[in-house]
Amino acid sequence: MKSTRLKIKPPSLLKKVVVVLCLFGLFFGSLLLFIINLYDLQNYYSPYIFFFICLLLAIIVGIPFFKYLKPFFVLNTKMFLNYEVVILIGVIGLFGLFVHTINLLNKKTASIKVCDDARVESLYHYVKKKQKDFDRYYLFVNIDGASERIQCSFRNWDTIHIGMKVRVCKYKSKLGFDYIELK
Repeated sequence: MKSTRLKIKPPSLLKKVVVVLCLFGLFFGSLLLFIINLYDLQNYYSPYIFFFICLLLAIIVGIPFFKYLKPFFVLNTKMFLNYEVVILIGVIGLFGLFVHTINLLNKKTASIKVCDDARVESLYHYVKKKQKDFDRYYLFVNIDGASERIQCSFRNWDTIHIGMKVRVCKYKSKLGFDYIELK
């Protein structure tokens, strides 16, 4: 009985470099885009739905797209047999890319629904003990009888006091991801 082994033609050095750079660039670039956009998304009214939709889009687009590109990305037999890892890296990469792109599109298509002065009810400073540079600053303001949380910079948080009035704008987006911002 003759064994059948999968034989893949050895790729050139250029192809190896291009594939590795594409995968690392996609993965780490998307993480960077995700981190950059994380601050903006804190003031969305439904950030979890936003993330879920971006993840769903990344899965729906990423799996067929990277299956189609399989002949380009496969460098050896081991990679051919474990191609799911490449698909996973691609889906994660597309997730970060979609978060960034949809957030930009959302901000560009949004219009001010209402801008009003609101009274600051409380200030909150969140520090994560295991990460030194993970400080988050929040204001809780009273808008139409309801308390709203707004993430802000340290500069804003440091100059604002409880009972002060601040300018708060609510934005209505055509994509449906409404958000609130401190002006």
